[in-house]
Amino acid sequence: TLLLRLVGVREGREIYWYLTNFLPEHGMTPVDIRAIYKQRWSIEQFFKAWKHVLQGGKFFCYNTNGIKLQMYASLCAFVLVRTLVAQSAARYRFTPDAIGFERAASVVRCWMYHHGERIWNLRPRQSVLDDLLCQIAAYGRSPPAFPPANKREKVPA
Repeated sequence: TLLLRLVGVREGREIYWYLTNFLPEHGMTPVDIRAIYKQRWSIEQFFKAWKHVLQGGKFFCYNTNGIKLQMYASLCAFVLVRTLVAQSAARYRFTPDAIGFERAASVVRCWMYHHGERIWNLRPRQSVLDDLLCQIAAYGRSPPAFPPANKREKVPA
């Protein structure tokens, strides 16, 4: 038999319910369980971004070393984009959450396409990085192109 525990945690007006196998004798409080599930959700979001935006699930090589190298390269790209967003947010005073990872990666990809020859100089100028941070900030401060799905108005035919 599998023993489960239903846990409810109130945050403001919301109550979050979790069905878990952490029993009271494990020493886990409902607040601890809420924190664990929050962390788990952030991990799920990371893997979603890694698979969909960086195409982490598509392998060019199927031997162990090739897969490891591709995973490390895409993880480095993930960290690079997140770092650029954080630097841009600090410089241009917006919250890093204002621009999603997919949007930021798209800005970096387009910028690299248009400025590729300037990137690979042996001594790249600071202005090159400043330009990229400015581009990210422009997307971080602007609203998304479309409103969220639940707030869209129907257009009369």
